[in-house]
Amino acid sequence: MTTPTTSLLELANLLDHAAEPVPVTVLPPSTEERADLDRLLASRGRVVVAVGDEQVTTALDDGVADVLAQRGIGVLPPAQRAVLALVLLRCWVLPAARGEPIDDARVMVRDLVRVPGVPDTDVRQALQDLRFRGLVSWYQAHGVGPGPVLHRLGRRARHRLEAQLFDLVAHDDPALAQLSAALHDRAERPHE
Repeated sequence: MTTPTTSLLELANLLDHAAEPVPVTVLPPSTEERADLDRLLASRGRVVVAVGDEQVTTALDDGVADVLAQRGIGVLPPAQRAVLALVLLRCWVLPAARGEPIDDARVMVRDLVRVPGVPDTDVRQALQDLRFRGLVSWYQAHGVGPGPVLHRLGRRARHRLEAQLFDLVAHDDPALAQLSAALHDRAERPHE
């Protein structure tokens, strides 16, 4: 790769730092320029990821994310993981299972703080911490939903998260266990 141009550096920074995904049209039209962008991002441990058909952002390369997680870097504390799992189950898994769109799914905070045996102050604190991290978004009277940082998951990380969420609801059904195994297999394949 030659020295990146100013416009290429600006584009990489835009993709890395935009609060929300950007239109796919910002990507370079030529194959050579796109390859240069991919190499520049790879030098930062990042990759371009599609968000639907019309938007893109960047994510940590799955290999980089795996190494960081193994070192405990970026791993959520148990209370935050549990609350995030509840939000994702209510906003992604359950609507998808009912055939409903998940784009605007929300869960009311009052429904989350009703978890038996968990003080509502712990749930509210975890929600605040998750909001600060960009993992959930707060919609005032409309509850909370998945946050913009979740768009920045690499392909394997997204598949792994989906498989883990599915495990929470799969239980002992043999057909579900087979589907769960297939999801975990897909999560570990590098290029799917």
